[in-house]
Amino acid sequence: VDNSVAQWDVDSGNEVLRLVLKHPNSVLGLALVPGTTRGVTSCADRRIRLWDLDRAEEVFAWAPTTTGLVERVAVSADGRRLATVNSAERTVRLWDLESQAEITADRNGQPGPFLDFNLDSRFRTNQLSAAVFSPGGEGVLTAIGNEARLWDARKGTELLSFSPNGIVAAASFS
Repeated sequence: VDNSVAQWDVDSGNEVLRLVLKHPNSVLGLALVPGTTRGVTSCADRRIRLWDLDRAEEVFAWAPTTTGLVERVAVSADGRRLATVNSAERTVRLWDLESQAEITADRNGQPGPFLDFNLDSRFRTNQLSAAVFSPGGEGVLTAIGNEARLWDARKGTELLSFSPNGIVAAASFS
């Protein structure tokens, strides 16, 4: 309700009030950058922000070119790439986190989002709800409809799929 991300001291169980990440609108997604004291948030103001968590300071913000909100974000294990999930647009986009440049896929000579679920009739009625990088960064796992699918993170080609007995709302690696 207050458009912020709070940080807590795990030992004491107290909120560290000087380290609140304040946003101009609702926070939709949060991911930590592995091996650093940085985090990434997506906000309803249509901006993605990189934060220095030790100082609660915005390092930079940018507005990716999308038609809807970025609801979820994930950072690769090496901290170099960002995956964004846009349910309304039905896309997963990859970004170079340092330059904020989109890493596009080449589809028939045309650059586009890493994964565009509008292009395959199998997915047209399914809700896209998550995308996460594999621990080594070589794959991206998505949750769409009643399936989880693993994709090659460089080529955007499907490697395998899982179909449990119901809607898949999240994805993670153990």
